[in-house]
Amino acid sequence: MTPPDAIEREAVLALLVEEDIIGAHTLRDKIMALIQPSAGVVERAELDEGELAPCPFCGGAAEIIEDDEAGDSAYAVQCQTRNCAASSCVMFAIKEPVEDQLVEKWNRRAASSPGVGKAEGWEIYVASRASILERGEMWRALRASGVPINSTWIDEDGPKDTRDLAGLWRRIRSEVTRAKGLILYVEPDDFPLKGAFVEIGMALAAGVPIYIVAPGVTIEGRNCRPLGSWIKHPSVLFCETVEQAAAMIATTPAPGATT
Repeated sequence: MTPPDAIEREAVLALLVEEDIIGAHTLRDKIMALIQPSAGVVERAELDEGELAPCPFCGGAAEIIEDDEAGDSAYAVQCQTRNCAASSCVMFAIKEPVEDQLVEKWNRRAASSPGVGKAEGWEIYVASRASILERGEMWRALRASGVPINSTWIDEDGPKDTRDLAGLWRRIRSEVTRAKGLILYVEPDDFPLKGAFVEIGMALAAGVPIYIVAPGVTIEGRNCRPLGSWIKHPSVLFCETVEQAAAMIATTPAPGATT
């Protein structure tokens, strides 16, 4: 069965035709030129030991906070910019201080992020089967190439990397609802998707468009198994690659935007 809304892919797939005609750049270069913003990038300065890098999403100052909602001796790094509030995973200082570990994790994430300013650009949320480590590696590589991925779970997808699952889902809700689009990646052996379906529900409820990349997945029956009938929603599109999905998000006006 051909995935629904295949026509919407033509805007991106036309890049292939253009590539054959002019041959000036690789297809990936063209896609990344669409994705990478020309402004709003946070400059990476040398940091003193123990110093927190600026927020990778808005460039604002970050601080280590005590997360009372997560429990006793729970700490996290959080951006102090109003209406951003990006945060790290929560760590518990039960036997020893965790400040150095928090700084190291936050700064590593900031260094690999494109640093897109929210006022200038947009963010992408990515979803997949988190327990398949290759998926997290793929998303981190895509983020390092310049795609403004805001999903913090990709930095803590290893076994027991997330101590505070409630805090993780609070972050996920914030990240999904402020994203310009959500990319779902799934292969035939990735089912069941579990949490990814919850993230998709959040996106649909928030009016965030969903772009599905499902190589090798066969959609069957009226209920569109194994994904489900939700793929018939008008805000859901299929793409060939994650790069194409990101390019479509980059070139699609945000809801309510004026041209």
